[in-house]
Amino acid sequence: MTTYAFRATPAAHGAAVAIALIPHIADLLKKQLDGTLLEVLPQGSITPDLMANLANNQGVYLQSYDLLARGAIITGLLWGAIVAFLIDRNLRGATLFSFVAFCLSLLGLIHANKIGLSLSPITLGYLLITLLLGLCHLASSPEAEVPKP
Repeated sequence: MTTYAFRATPAAHGAAVAIALIPHIADLLKKQLDGTLLEVLPQGSITPDLMANLANNQGVYLQSYDLLARGAIITGLLWGAIVAFLIDRNLRGATLFSFVAFCLSLLGLIHANKIGLSLSPITLGYLLITLLLGLCHLASSPEAEVPKP
């Protein structure tokens, strides 16, 4: 599947394909780690302290994998589109898709435990990216140029 993804897209968009796969990889890791932990530990024994110890001692970031895994399909599509637009130097398209990601994250459709308003750090990150890309788009548009006297 990944071979086809790289062959079916323009070579310049290889980075967009790779970035789009990150949420899916996090989802796979989360499911594998949850299954493994449930095999060796009793139900309900996965505490925040255990997750912190796994992160500090083993480099296993269950909470991060969990955030990325929620809405992985939509997130992957959005991230891939944003990077593809950036590769094509289409700041308007990248701004639009980052705004969509912000809205979906704000509504809890991606990166959230439940559907509803979610002002998480990820949501604020999407807002910041949207604002930065929008400012870059406005600064690079021809009508933004100031005529020289």
